[in-house]
Amino acid sequence: MEAAGLDAMCVFYPARVAYLTGFHHIPTERPIALLIGSSGQSSLVVPAVEKEHAESATTVDQVRVYFEYPGSVHPMETVTGVLTEMSARPERTGADHDGYVPY
Repeated sequence: MEAAGLDAMCVFYPARVAYLTGFHHIPTERPIALLIGSSGQSSLVVPAVEKEHAESATTVDQVRVYFEYPGSVHPMETVTGVLTEMSARPERTGADHDGYVPY
């Protein structure tokens, strides 16, 4: 990421999330995102229904949960919050896709 000038990377594609974390899921309308900061810290953003599965099947530093989609807080707001905690600037945040992959 340093060579590419990135503060963070967002991974949305399910096969890539599984490869990088060990967390396998069936894509639905509920988005899932892996966030990796420049210092190597990682967070997996999942819907509440996937919380226990994500915690037991992944190697990420933290699992962050949003409660439902659609809901009062959009899942991408949770993603934005984690990226802010990682001090990732929007213009220096990479992604493997232009958003979560539709099912």
